Formats: sequence, structure tokens, C-alpha cells
Amino acid sequence: MSRYRSWGRWLPAVVAAFILGWVALSLVAWPRATGDVTHDGFDPNLLWTGVLGTPTAGQVSLSRSSLRLTAGPGSEPTVHLLATSLRFAAVFDVRIEADGGSSDPLEIHLWSARQATGYLLRFGAAPDHTLSGQLQLNGAWKAINNLGTYDPHGRYQVRIALDPTHGPQTIDVIPTGSVGGTPIHSLVSAADAPGLFLGLPVAMTVQSLSKDGLARAVIDHYRLSLPVQPGLPRSAPGSAPVTVTLLVVSALLLGLVAAGRFARHRPRPLPASTGRVSSKMPARTGLMLLVAAATIGYLAGNLWLFHVGAHSYDIMAEKTFAYVAATYGPADLYDVPATVTPAKVWAGTPYAEVGFPYGPVMGIVFTAIGAVYRAAFGQGGIPPMDSIQLEVLIKLFNVVLGLVDGVLIYLILRKRLGNVLSAIGAGLFVFNPAVWFMMSVWGETQTISLLFLLLAIWRGEAEDPVGAWAALALAALTRPQMIIPAAFLALYLLRRFPLGASIRAASWSILIAFIAVAPFTLRISPALPVSYLERVAGTQAATPSDSYSYVSSDGYNLWPLVTQSVSGQSGKARLYYPASRSVWGPFSYSSLGTLLLVTTLAILGLTLALASRLLRPGGVLPFLLAATLGLLVLKTGVSTHHFVLAIGLLIPCLGFITAPAYAALAIAVTVTTFVSLWGSLGYALQAAPKLYPLLDAEHNILTAAFMNLFNSDVFITAATIANLAVFLVSLAMAARALTREAETGMPGAGQSARRG
Repeated sequence: MSRYRSWGRWLPAVVAAFILGWVALSLVAWPRATGDVTHDGFDPNLLWTGVLGTPTAGQVSLSRSSLRLTAGPGSEPTVHLLATSLRFAAVFDVRIEADGGSSDPLEIHLWSARQATGYLLRFGAAPDHTLSGQLQLNGAWKAINNLGTYDPHGRYQVRIALDPTHGPQTIDVIPTGSVGGTPIHSLVSAADAPGLFLGLPVAMTVQSLSKDGLARAVIDHYRLSLPVQPGLPRSAPGSAPVTVTLLVVSALLLGLVAAGRFARHRPRPLPASTGRVSSKMPARTGLMLLVAAATIGYLAGNLWLFHVGAHSYDIMAEKTFAYVAATYGPADLYDVPATVTPAKVWAGTPYAEVGFPYGPVMGIVFTAIGAVYRAAFGQGGIPPMDSIQLEVLIKLFNVVLGLVDGVLIYLILRKRLGNVLSAIGAGLFVFNPAVWFMMSVWGETQTISLLFLLLAIWRGEAEDPVGAWAALALAALTRPQMIIPAAFLALYLLRRFPLGASIRAASWSILIAFIAVAPFTLRISPALPVSYLERVAGTQAATPSDSYSYVSSDGYNLWPLVTQSVSGQSGKARLYYPASRSVWGPFSYSSLGTLLLVTTLAILGLTLALASRLLRPGGVLPFLLAATLGLLVLKTGVSTHHFVLAIGLLIPCLGFITAPAYAALAIAVTVTTFVSLWGSLGYALQAAPKLYPLLDAEHNILTAAFMNLFNSDVFITAATIANLAVFLVSLAMAARALTREAETGMPGAGQSARRG
């Protein structure tokens, strides 16, 4: 019997080995897919439409199958069909229904809004009906190039192909049906318009213009083709049966384990009441009332903040992710959003797309949000994407899971400290103003990623290797910023538990992760998790658009100190300075930041690997904090909302340093994060202040004050030094955590360490 029991213990490892082999086979044996992903028809939720000039004189009529632009005198009905930095090909049919007066019935514009460079294909007005092309370079229009004429009663197929990194751009206008004429071919190369081929988003815009007559154009039979994303190969023919088989076997194993655990831990019947009332009941009742009041205050306060506003770009991106995941499918998150421009946040200008930057686990989260939204507000159909209801739902997910984060912080701290100190620690996170602003105003999702990492820490400290490894795998597949702390925690878990237990636990985590990302693996590839990590690593490579990659994306990392002293920058230009510029000899800001980060992580990781057995309970926390802060402080391009991850890892470090020092660290990182969140949001809203008028700096003195503070050289220097100091102290805490008998001055901390 023991032999069969031993086989049963190792069965998950066998299945995990098959999964890893299948992943390796898909990486090695399957060629990268070369075919394109195609999407037919228009999705009104994913296009920007508007009427420029005189709005009442023009109209955009849009359905799934056709698009009609009607321009009256002084109007310019406009539609941004896409904006993307991917290679794409678009095919559609064009009919001109009206061309009266001095008007252009149709213009097709391929352009980079950031570079003010593009190419305009124009179906001209009567009586000439000229088909012409015109280049725009850095905002200046070049001479018109007459390509030929078109028949106003005919139908034409337009074919457009563009690769924003290599080029060239081609446009073909082909008569169809009974219309005669010669196909017209036009080509634009990098020599003609360099700004189109920098890897920046290129928009495809159609519009109809009228000065004094009526112009009308119809576009239908629209098809968009996109390349398979780099590092994300589509499944090879015949791969689905094997993947499904492994999924079923994994699910059966998990079901058997769950059933076994339920059978072993069935609740016992409660003993009969003796009629006595415990003396602890009043105290326990008071504690429960306090917790309930705190929870109600937390929810009420955050719910009230929902109406204040949001970060216009980020919340539009998240709405897009939820809508696409629920409408098209989770796997389409890696191509469809990469063509969508939230032009409304820039008053109608398509500066950028909203490509999905997260891992597959966040894709599942957005799928769940989108599914709840459709069920609650769809009324049997597809609800609009850009709605206040979806915005509230996204923020509500953040807030609820932020509360769960607080519970996990309490459970982690209770392992070392008493209930009171643990509750204080949880409260420092749950009622942290920077966390509230990030969740309920800005609308970002760091609390969701943080949940899986905190869960892994808690289960690891609770001697549950399976739970720790499973949560760790899910945390690593949420967002790129979680990969480093997840790797450090994995290193710790490998050293904390015996090798056999670690192998079995890691095997379970592979099974759980494989099931969790099944909607992606069945559509894309079993190797998606590995491909995702490859893709994250690939984003660190230099690109022609490095001039738009900054030393900081509004976070106070190390580099604003350097840009002021070395490059002579001031104000927020110290943050938004190109990371590709030279800082010292052959080193750019980006390369030097990467070198510092890699060196720091290597030393920190080697220390953890060699000395992890010396750690007292919770001793891995300072290492995770130091690794995360190393990423945020040393690497270029950091966004301010990612510092919430550092707050979530700093709070559980209660007890590793003295109370005054701990309070100073918590206050420092909270203040710098809060100021940069509010200040940078104020600048983001300037492009379209009517979206969230309550936060508009013209009418909100607090927003104006935070913008001034965010832009102040004195505060930037102080905040940068403060965050750097917190990072250095976290390194010292990591070193101190290696001493089991270290006293911290926190009541009960030293005793807990000795008991551990």
C-alpha cells in the first residue's frame, strides 16, 4: 500500500513533467507562425468617431458592416479606425455617394500624431474627381501628387499595408465590379516620411470634408489583418487535443486532492452549550464591531472617491481590456487592444494605442470583470464599452481585493507579532492614502497583482509549500513588475522546504497555472507563459522610438537627480528626459540603470540563496522589498503607481527596524507616491479636462497645488532622495534579517524571532 501511496505523491510531478515537455516542444518544434490574425467588420466600441468643425452639419453612421460619413457645410466627420505600432494590412471597399460643392468626399490619412508626419490619400471633389496623395512632414504639407481620377458612381477596393518599424507603406486603389480604369499604386518609404517608421503608433483615419456642399462616402467590407505578436506563436495544427488532455488530467488531480482534503477536514459538530457565557465574549464582540466599522469606513470612503475622476488613459485602457476579453475572448487581448486608440483622452488625437501589457492571469481577471459587466448591464446584448458602470466595476474589483490584501498582511504579521500590531500593520495599508488614490481615483490594478504575492508569502510562512508555489506562479503571470519579487520568493521557497516537498509543490503550481491560463494556451500556444517572459525581456531592447522612453514615467526614482546634475534639466523635464541619452561615456541612462539593477539583484539573490536558512520568520520580506525597490528606483521608465507594490511589501516589514524608523519609511514612500500620483494625473487631464471636471486644475485648487509640487525642483530632489533612502534601508533590513536574534525595539518582535 505504501508503494502506491508513494506513486500517488509523485503523480503530480509526472503530469507536470509532461506539461513542461509539451511547453518545450511547442517552443522548439513549432515554427513561429507567419499567418496573420484577421478581424472583419467595424466594432463601434473600439473606434473613435467625431465631427470636427461644425458638429451639427456632419454625421457619422456606424454599424458592424458599414461606415457612412456625411459632411455638410463646414463639417469634418472623422473616424480613427486604428492606431498601432504593429505591422498591419487593411482592406475595405469605398463608394462616393455625394460630392457636391467644394468638398472632398473622402480622405484616408495614415499618420503619426507624435511626429506630425503622414500620408493623405484624397478622393477629390467634383468636377475633376481627382485621386491624389500628399505627404506631411513634421507638420508641413508637401506638394500634392495627382495619382489619377476616380468614377464617382463606382466602387473601389482600397488596400493598405504598413510596417511602422521597417516599411514601406503601400496603398492600392482598385476598381471593382463594372467600373473600368487602371489600379492605382502608391508607396511611401522611410526616405519619404521617416516619422512613420520609428516604431511609434501610426493611425489610420478616414474623414469627409465639406466647405459649402454635401459630401458623403461609404466604407464597407472592412478587414484588418495583424501579425502574430512576437513571442506569442499561435497553436500548431493538432496541438489542441494534447493540451486538452493535459488540462483534464490536471483538473482531475486537483479535484481528487480537494476532495481528500475536504474529507480529512470536515467540520466537527459543535459541543452542546453549557449555558455559560465566556468572559472573552465582550472583548471579542468589541473587536468584531471595530473591524466591521473599519471595513464599512474603508468601503464607503473608496466608493465616494469613485465619482471624483480617474486617470483618463489608464481607465480607458482597462475598459478596453475588459470589453475585448469578454466580447472576443481572452486570447484576443494580445492583438485587438494594440489597434485601439483612446483618442478621447487627447481631445480626439490618436497619439497612442492601448496594447495589453500584462500576463495571462490579469487577462483572466479582466475577462471576469467584462463578464460581470455584460451580465449586469448587457440586457441581452453587448453594453457600451465606455461607460461609468464599467469604470465603477473596475475600481470596485481593485477596492475589494485591496481589502483582501489588508487581511493577508494581517495574517503575515500575526506569525511574528501580536494581534494589535498585526492589525495596525494591516490598517497602514488598507487606509493608506496613496493606495486609496491609486485604486479609487487613478483606477490602476496593483492591488490585484499584490494579492497573489502576499498569498504566496502567507502560505510559505504557514508551512504550506503547495499553496505558496501556486500563488507564486499566478503572481508572476500578472504583470511584468511582479517577476522580480516572484523570482526572489521562489528562491527562498526552494531553500526553505526540503527538495522533495519543493518539487511536489512546484509541480502542483505548474498544474494550477496551466489550468488558469487555459483560455490562452488553447488559442495561442501551450508555451504562452514562457513566451510572455520572453516578451517582457524583449521590451528592454533598444528601439528607434527610444526618444519617447524616459528616465521616469512620473515616478521618483534615482534618475531625476542625475538629469539635473549631468544633463541640466529642471522641473518635470528631469523625469521626462530620454533614457537613450548618454549619461557617462558609452552608457545611456537606460543601459546604466539596467547594469545597476542587474548587479544589485545578483548580489541580493546570491545572499538570499546562500544564507536563507539563517532567516528568522518573515525574514524574506525585506529581500522582496529590496528587490522591488531596486526595480523601481534603479531602472528607468518607472511609473508612479508601481510604488504601491513597494508599499504593500514595506508594511509587512513591521518589526524588522525600530518603530520610528519604520514610520519614517512608510511616510516617505506614501508621500512621494501620493504626490506623484495626483500631480501627474493633473497633467494627464490637461489634454481633455472635460472628461473629469472635478479634478481639472482650472477648478480644483488641490490638483493645481499637487501639480506645482510634482513640478517643483525642491520636491523632486527631496522625493528622489527619500525613495533612494528607503531602498538603502531595505537593503540594510535584508542584511539584518539574516540575524535570528536581532532586536528591533518593536514590542514582542525579538521574542517572536526567538520562538521561530
